[in-house]
This record gives sequence, structure tokens and C-alpha cells, in this order.
Amino acid sequence: MIDNRTENNPILFDGAFGTYYASLTGDSGRCESAVLTAPGVVGRIHKEYLSAGANAILTNTFAADPFNFPDPAQLREILSAAWRIANEAVSEVSGEEGGSSGAADTRTPAAVFADIGVSFPGEGVSAEELSREYLTRAEIFLELGAKHFLFETLDDLTPVLPALRMLREKGVFTAAAFAVSPDGYTSSGRHCRSLISEALKYADIAGLNCVCGPAHMLSLMTDLVSSGMPAARLLAMPNSGYPVRQGGRLIYSDNPEYFAEKLGDIRRLGVMALGGCCGTTPEHIRLSAIALGGISGVAQSGRETAAVAEVKHSRLSHLLAAGDKTVIAVELDPPHEPDAAFLLSAAREISKAGADVITLADSPLARPRADSFMLAAKLHRELGVDVLPHLACRDRNRVAVKSALLGASIEGVANVLAITGDPLPMGSTADDGTSGVFNFNSFRLMSYIGSLNESVFASKPFCICGALNVNAVNFDSELKRALKKIECGASALFTQALFTDESVENLERASRLLNCRIMAGVLPLAGYKNAVFLNNEVAGITIPDEVIAGLKDKSPEETFELVLKYSSSLIDRAAPYCDGFYIMMPLKKVEIVARLVRYIREKHPKPLRNH
Repeated sequence: MIDNRTENNPILFDGAFGTYYASLTGDSGRCESAVLTAPGVVGRIHKEYLSAGANAILTNTFAADPFNFPDPAQLREILSAAWRIANEAVSEVSGEEGGSSGAADTRTPAAVFADIGVSFPGEGVSAEELSREYLTRAEIFLELGAKHFLFETLDDLTPVLPALRMLREKGVFTAAAFAVSPDGYTSSGRHCRSLISEALKYADIAGLNCVCGPAHMLSLMTDLVSSGMPAARLLAMPNSGYPVRQGGRLIYSDNPEYFAEKLGDIRRLGVMALGGCCGTTPEHIRLSAIALGGISGVAQSGRETAAVAEVKHSRLSHLLAAGDKTVIAVELDPPHEPDAAFLLSAAREISKAGADVITLADSPLARPRADSFMLAAKLHRELGVDVLPHLACRDRNRVAVKSALLGASIEGVANVLAITGDPLPMGSTADDGTSGVFNFNSFRLMSYIGSLNESVFASKPFCICGALNVNAVNFDSELKRALKKIECGASALFTQALFTDESVENLERASRLLNCRIMAGVLPLAGYKNAVFLNNEVAGITIPDEVIAGLKDKSPEETFELVLKYSSSLIDRAAPYCDGFYIMMPLKKVEIVARLVRYIREKHPKPLRNH
């Protein structure tokens, strides 16, 4: 098996079958079909890579899955033909090399890896079905006699775990490779460090392939080795570079010398399994084999393993973790206009009253307001208060999310409330018919931030918070969502505003079930008109009729006292089932919020919830 290669003879995989096949034939269709329609071309490509110096080749089956080839009989025929052609190519090249000197070939024959690529099933396929699909391909290859497997271009590990576990029990050699952007994240928002670390529990080697060019792959591998990853069990298969589109086709740089140089640099880190992905030709592999052949042993990494930095958590994180003080958060709405004077004065007054953290909504109801992260940075810098900006999936893709978090971290902001966000109103869609970015949902956003906490923000991680809708019609479903949010990294959940008996009962249920801090939402009403508006035009809010009726025709002074009494009663009812309170300011009514903050500090200084 391939795992007995010596340190002077690393694993060198072949290059990119698909892009090389397309360049030779002009066929932009599924190259996997060629094992049936053009087996001679497939065999020729395998032999070119073997003759170039590859000691491991992949079957031409990257996209041979039930979603591209739904006929089970045809799929099995493709996998069988691909396996046979690859093995025949190895036998032919080994025989040619042995015969050329008149003696038996002393080089270990190349290993044939069953190539199982990432599947893109589209909508409607469950996680269980996807896992079964990977398992099916692995089982077919096992029947054919495969002893080496590569699961490649993955964005997550979970779907392939059943197959990896099964193959581990069979004692065969397995490899897993993830496709990441240059910053180390997959399209699912997970960082390669955590994925590879987890994969190595089940696979013999694990690493990265595709997406990144050789320089970015070198940088990622350097970081992995420096973080303590076992270099001898890492796999690096970069693209030749980054493609450009010409005449409707993606064209990769013809840069074999540069590619080989960078692959040699990766080898010097101690990485033992290397190869090429999109755009790499037999010439890339030939020059890489020469470069790798000149490297003796496993050299040290270019830099020492980084010392573990002191981790600095936010004040909110410390308060939530300690659990010995009722935490009070107050939400302020960013302004519609370019004037933050009220925001600053309100935040100052609320903090003096005893609030622990100021939260800033992210354009609630999808109506544009000043950026929550920029204002959070301003409040933190100018007032020294702890801040919790909301981050909605509606308006930012993965690049924008990371950019916002980087800027926030630089400014000392270390908390984030991750939410899906209200959709854009009807008639506000973009030209392409979309109604927001929604590159993430709240679960994936939390997971992504958690991955960033493990890497980019390891020394100053974000405290991740989420939302809990105690007014949901189907609260059983909401509780399941809450459990998933906790699993994705939420350390605290902030509830929607409590108004009804049912919402308090739901809070009690959540308190019993959820193993995280819970912040009970309180929205003091600004008056009768405000109550009517909220009850009729804001989804998820139901205000009892008697409360609304009681506010009708009341003076401002009477309204103030009624709202204070009603909100205080809700706080008293919620106190046994929460760890703190989340007060939302209505229509710039600073005094009512300050009074409620002081009331909590006097009446409920410590949480009553029994963890």
C-alpha cells in the first residue's frame, strides 16, 4: 500500500484530469463519460501522468455520482470502466519501464486511488441521502478491489463520515481533501484547520485541493504546520493558478516551473502527499517530480510553531460565563440620518443607569439605518461601553461578513448577535429577483464565526449570541432551532419581546431545555398608537387587547406609569427563567428604559434561574 512510502519518496499524485482532457479533446462535457466513449484517451492521459513521475493516480470518476448519472447500472459501469482503465495504465507503464533496461522494474508500482468527488445534489436531498451516496460509491469501488480512496473538493466532513468509518474498518488507505478559499474557509463557512483535524481521526491523510493556486496553498500549509498539524499526514493539491475566461472557456496559466517551485516549498514543510488540481498538466507533474526528488528527508517548517496567545474575552462573555449577576442589555436603533448625537447620549445615560451592554440592530424590518458595526465601534471607542452589534444574513455575503468582523475586532468590538434578518419588503427586490443576499442562514453564520474564532480571532474571540422567538406559533420547532444554534456556537439567546402569558410559558420551557444563557426580551410601549402599530404591523408581536385598550386616551404621564408597571410585571414573571434582560428602546424613550434598568438592578440583582 501507499502508506509505506519513505520520507525520501513522498506521494505525488497526478494532475487535473478534467481540464487536461478538455484541452486535448475540446470536449467540455462530463469527462467521466469518456471511460465508456473514449477509453483510449482516458488511458493515454493516465499514462502521461505516470510517465511524468506520478506515483499515485486518480480514477476518472470525480463527478461520477447518482446526481450526474442517475441510472444505477450506468453509474456502476462508469466506475468499473474507470477502475479498469487506470489499473491497466499502471501495469503498462510499469512494464515499459522494466523492459527498457532489460531488467525488472524496481520502482514501486503507482497506486490507483478511487476518486470520489464532492456531490452537488441541488435542493431537496437530505443529509442522510447525501451520506448514502458517498457510501454507495465507496462500496462499489471496494467490490472492484480498491485499496486507496480519495474524497476530494469537500466543503464539509459530515456527509463523508459514514463512508470513511466503513473504509477504516476495512483497513484500506483513505484521504480527504477540502476546497477552501485563500483565507482557509470552505463554502460552508468552516475553517480548514478544524476540518482537517477532525478528518485525521478517520482518514490516513487529509488536506486541501482545488480553488487555491500554489502560493496560497503554500501559505495555508505553512499555517497548518505551524499550528501543530502533523505535516507527514497532510495533503496539498493546488490548482496551477487562477483561471481566466476566454471564448467561453476557463483557461489556466501555463506555469509548470512556478508550480513545481511552490510544490517543492510545500514539501520542505514536511508535507508528504502532493499533487495538482485544476489546470495542472503532465508537464507540471514532471517538473514537480524533479523538484521533489531533490529534497532529502523532511525539512523543518519555515517558522516555529506559534506560541499560544493569551485569549482575551469580552466583558459580556465573562458576565455570561460567571452567571452571578443579572445581565442587562439595551437595544438602540441606529439612526436613519447621518447624526449619531442621540445615540451617543442615550447610550451614555443607559450605561450610567446600569446596563452592561448596548446592542445595535442591523436595519430592522429591512429599512436602511446606519451600519450596526460602525456605530458599535464608535460607541465602544468614545464611551468605553461594551457593545453587541446585530449581524443579519440578509445584506452580507461571506466576504462582507468577514470584513465586518475584522474591522470590528480591530476596534475592540468582541460580541455579535447573529440573525437571519428580515427579508426586503415586496417591491424592493433586486433586478435579478432576489430579496437579499442570504449567503448564510443564522446557523451557518454562527458556525462560520465560530470557525473564525478558532483561527483569525483565536486570541480575541467573538461572543456569539442568537435569537429565540418565544412568540413562535410552533414553539416546538423554535426550540429545535435553538438547540441547533447552541450546537453552532451560540453562548446566549436573546428572546423576542414578552407580552403574553404564552410567551412567558414558552420562556419557562426554554429555560428547562436549553443549556445556554437566556436574555428575556422586554419592549416597553411608547403609547397607544405604538401598541396598535406593533400589534398589527410587526410580525411575531401580539399585545393583549386589554393592554392596548388601557393605553387609549391616556396622557403622557399616565402612559408612562402604566407602561412602567406593565413592563415591570413582565420582568418579575420572567426573572426565574432567564439569566438577564434585553430591553428594546421604543421611539427614543430613554427615561422609561433607564427606569427599567434601575428596577432590575434593585429588584433582581442576581439571576434566579436554576442551571
